[in-house]
Amino acid sequence: MTPRPRSSSKKVIYAALLGNLAVAMAKFGAAALTGSSAMLSEAVHSLIDTGNELVLLYGIGVLRGLRTRLIRWAPGASSTSGASSSRC
Repeated sequence: MTPRPRSSSKKVIYAALLGNLAVAMAKFGAAALTGSSAMLSEAVHSLIDTGNELVLLYGIGVLRGLRTRLIRWAPGASSTSGASSSRC
């Protein structure tokens, strides 16, 4: 089983972010038109879901930086490829 490219994870998160943002905007509009407190609650929930995707994107960036630093300092790391040539 081959691992998926990392860029596909970010694409999915961006798609979810845009989808949740669109849903939140529609729910806020419906809440404004109907005056429904339940719809307002759902709109806030969708907005929080949008924030969750932002946290995921931030986490991917942090982990990428941490992974780069760990590989750089790994025992047996090659200075040309940046990957470890030794097996654990």
